[in-house]
Amino acid sequence: MNVEIDDMREPKMMRIITFSNYKKTDVKKELIKSITNKQPEYALHWCVEMLCSGYFLDLWNIFILYSSQYIHLGNPKLFIYLSRRLEEFRNIMRNGHAANELSIRNNNDIRKMFFEITSIIITSDRKHGLQAVKTEQNDFDMTNISDKFYAPSPKFVKHIFREDDPQELYISCNELYYHLSESNNNLMACYWCQWIVDFEKLCKKKKKKCLCETRSFVHVDAPYVKDCVWIIWEIFLDVSKKKNDKLVEKIIESLLQLFMVRYGANGANTRKMILYCCVSFLTESVNPKIQCVQNSTIIDNCLGKMNTYFSEIKKNEQSSGTDYLFNGIPKKSNLDKTMERLTILQKNMF
Repeated sequence: MNVEIDDMREPKMMRIITFSNYKKTDVKKELIKSITNKQPEYALHWCVEMLCSGYFLDLWNIFILYSSQYIHLGNPKLFIYLSRRLEEFRNIMRNGHAANELSIRNNNDIRKMFFEITSIIITSDRKHGLQAVKTEQNDFDMTNISDKFYAPSPKFVKHIFREDDPQELYISCNELYYHLSESNNNLMACYWCQWIVDFEKLCKKKKKKCLCETRSFVHVDAPYVKDCVWIIWEIFLDVSKKKNDKLVEKIIESLLQLFMVRYGANGANTRKMILYCCVSFLTESVNPKIQCVQNSTIIDNCLGKMNTYFSEIKKNEQSSGTDYLFNGIPKKSNLDKTMERLTILQKNMF
């Protein structure tokens, strides 16, 4: 039987301070730290904290960006799985929870979904962490970076580039297409992705127009449909189709869906690891034999303990009544107390 969370607080009351009175920023850091250290008992605790606080988008962002940066080729099918789970999440939200988003924390399918995702990410093999590529101010004067022009022809991106796309981006897009389709140069492909993203940022800073032609596959809010990053994505999609590898093609399509989740201002830069992840799949060897679920025992154990976590967090519930301001609110040392409880839980769980 599910442990029901019956809390009187509205989402706006938990924008900065979480369900159990932690700082939101601290909880996000602890979740990422627990995933990095492969500690399922800690990670699930912080996942539940975020779930009960209504931080659904933050959870998706952590899952997507962490997987893109640190797992990528270690679990190629993970991104197809995440895309499918995201669509399931949206369907559940649309059917009965749109008016009251917080009610979804009591939905058993949603709870299982987030527990399963957390467990799968923790048990996935890691690869080298993708590093942010930096561009310099003088990189945007093409005469300064002629040594970075490797494409033997200007025709690589000709069929992709459209009439209303910024001509200033043609060379960079042509270089990107060449490195993805011919040279398989991961570093240079990432450089040109970042160059395009940073060029658009520079134009916005100078209040200069830099908009691409609208593309039919882009499903984001109207102010962002002409962002230049969609040229990058059309290149990714086109190159993936020419790889003659259905798995890679599906992975790129899935990463596009994940990239577009609540895409907003500066979205291309904050989600650049997804772009780099795509570059890895398009320039390196992808092992189709790697299974998405790499340790079913740990995942089953985590799912079996689901109610234990919700029973624990329910102690911090603020229900109606005269004592709701004081009941279950952790004191200053609540983080230490939580760690002690999690240590006990860890011993009993594994």
